[in-house]
Amino acid sequence: MIASNDLRCRCIEVTGIDGSGKTSISRMLAERLGWSATKVRPFEQATLDRDATIRSVLGRCASDAYRGSALAMALLHEAAAMSTHTVFDRYVESARMWWSVKQVPPLNESVLSALPQPLLVVFLDVPIEVGLARRRGTSEYSSAEERWFLEQCSSYLRRRAADEKTWVVIDATRDLPAVLKQALGHARDAMRGVTDMQEDR
Repeated sequence: MIASNDLRCRCIEVTGIDGSGKTSISRMLAERLGWSATKVRPFEQATLDRDATIRSVLGRCASDAYRGSALAMALLHEAAAMSTHTVFDRYVESARMWWSVKQVPPLNESVLSALPQPLLVVFLDVPIEVGLARRRGTSEYSSAEERWFLEQCSSYLRRRAADEKTWVVIDATRDLPAVLKQALGHARDAMRGVTDMQEDR
């Protein structure tokens, strides 16, 4: 485990809507960098089973609150267990996105800011139709609610990417090798930037 303010803590977060290729790119990027790869998994089957009961009895708002709390617990667990060099498939920015869209933030910003922050956030950008098609083989079976959720997530991520210097946006409609090459280049640039800052001190 490492302190959140330790400059040696270099983590990269890969984010994007469902179907953008986060899992594949984060795993391949970690392998190329020689880092560990971690996927934040808040919605395991036991959580989903409990959530189904909560949703049927108490409604969608209660369900969102329950899932938001599960996401908070998973995020805190992975942050506390982080190794020195980690590529995350979803992490703090993805959690912020989910909570913002669902409007159920269980952690205040002071807690989130105290977590080890990503050296780089790689936003894999794909159109909603592409994400849905990759998930199901066709987009025509998606529900209106799911489509709305992905649209809101995409809009949130694009706004964040426009405002944050540590974010890079990659067109993830291209083939995996091309996406990986671009992500790897950005990661190495970010790592060099940290090294330069340390040498200047």
